Amino acid sequence: MTVSASVLDHRKLWSPGRLSGAEVLSLLDSARRLAAADRTGAHAMPLRGKHLALLRGAGEAPGATRRTGCHALRQAAERLGARVSLLADQDADAPHGAELKARARLLGRFYDALDCTGTTPAVLRDLDGEAGVPVYDGLAGAAHPARALAALVCLQEQAGRPLAGLQVAWPAGTPLGLAERFQALAAQAGLGCRLVDEGDAELQLTEDGQGEWRLTAADRCVGGPDARGPGAAGPWQRTLQALLLHTMA
Repeated sequence: MTVSASVLDHRKLWSPGRLSGAEVLSLLDSARRLAAADRTGAHAMPLRGKHLALLRGAGEAPGATRRTGCHALRQAAERLGARVSLLADQDADAPHGAELKARARLLGRFYDALDCTGTTPAVLRDLDGEAGVPVYDGLAGAAHPARALAALVCLQEQAGRPLAGLQVAWPAGTPLGLAERFQALAAQAGLGCRLVDEGDAELQLTEDGQGEWRLTAADRCVGGPDARGPGAAGPWQRTLQALLLHTMA
């Protein structure tokens, strides 16, 4: 199955408010197509020949690759056929000015996209201005808007009904910013689902801390990691794949 995607400005992924409703719906449609491809085993390789660099900044502790989401992003990209390289701390950050601009242009010649974690906003902007390829702001990071988009993908795949009017609860302790991003994205797309107190909800979303979502109803698992076969992709991986498809393909 071929999964085509419209071109999306990668800078819109730096903040959830930059995505239009039509773009959110397009990303959800791509995730739906990727899920269909997973079910049939008809995996396309739309990013074959592309090379993604994961740049770890000085602010990221050694050995944190899996914990900060680089592992998930690597898997998502490789399943689409891309090559992925992890660059060490010293390769991610450089002084501002001519040296940084030169490094950005060099990275842009070797790679088709750069994902930066632990870099400052100023360094991110400078890299983006000179690299000539998409530069992501920690696409799989815990605070990235992609986490909220993954919750919508989970609902789309597992709710078993249209999202309009769906009442969803989040467990106590869910970061407020994540819930706000979810509501903003749902509203922008006109999906009509809303967050309510746990006692009034039809379904409840929980997140495992690594980006993967689980949907439950009356204490019964509707979907999530336990509902998939070994090695199968979940909503989080398909969300990352949809974002890569729309910005790299």
